[in-house]
Amino acid sequence: MIFWNSESRFLAGWEIDFDNTEELKKILLTQGVNKDGFHYFSSLQTATELIIRKHRIVKVIQHSEGRQSEEIVAVDLPIEHWPDRALFFLLKDSAGKHRIGGGCPSDFILPTHEKLKTPFVFIGTLDTSDEHFAWINLPRLDIAYPLYECNSGIFLDYSKPLTPVIINPQTFESAWYDGSIAVTDQVTFQEQRFKAVDKLNSLGDQHMLCGVPLWYQAPDIPVCPKTGALMQYVCTINSDSAIGVEDKNGIEDLPFGNYLTFGDYGRLYVFYQPDSKVVYLRIQF
Repeated sequence: MIFWNSESRFLAGWEIDFDNTEELKKILLTQGVNKDGFHYFSSLQTATELIIRKHRIVKVIQHSEGRQSEEIVAVDLPIEHWPDRALFFLLKDSAGKHRIGGGCPSDFILPTHEKLKTPFVFIGTLDTSDEHFAWINLPRLDIAYPLYECNSGIFLDYSKPLTPVIINPQTFESAWYDGSIAVTDQVTFQEQRFKAVDKLNSLGDQHMLCGVPLWYQAPDIPVCPKTGALMQYVCTINSDSAIGVEDKNGIEDLPFGNYLTFGDYGRLYVFYQPDSKVVYLRIQF
């Protein structure tokens, strides 16, 4: 069926609940992507093309590795405007501004709470002098995460960015707890530098995705618990067997291997809300 006077807009991913107005709004604002991003997602996973006519979605086309499927729908748009976001990437580069691993900065205090059985571990730092991350409005973004403890997503208050505070300690549970890892132990990973680039030479390039998230489970787009504002995606940090352990601090064997890994070789999703200075961290694998 041809729809005259229509336009195409693109979304990264395919898990979209068109019957849930609030969730659809979050998807449009977070997963809306430009044409280059559409091609990236349709090559690696699935991307969605929306055919829009008179402020209504009239057709949904899912594109995946050269295949496509279509569905005629009639869904009113919950918002009129949303951005077509551009992807960018973090590539390994010894001269890069950003780093994963290395020692925790001496002035950064790792979050802690009495509900934690295992410690937060320093993951890395994003240098916000890079124009790609200037919107974060902090001098730098230090990222730490409790690698060896279950949680359903962590909100951290970065109002004082050197001493972030856990907002939702009820998120922690002990399902992964290994008694060999005490709260006072700290693991240090080998340092790897990264640079931000707007284009990849090849999809085979090892890279960390920025701009728009690629979900490996259902989308989990957070809302700031302090303000109710939608949080903005920062980046995805990948597990990486090439980033080994610099110092295990006396721990003989780490639960998931002696290298940087998020659960069963998963990914850490990082979101930020610049007005409230709240960070959200969640892994998927």
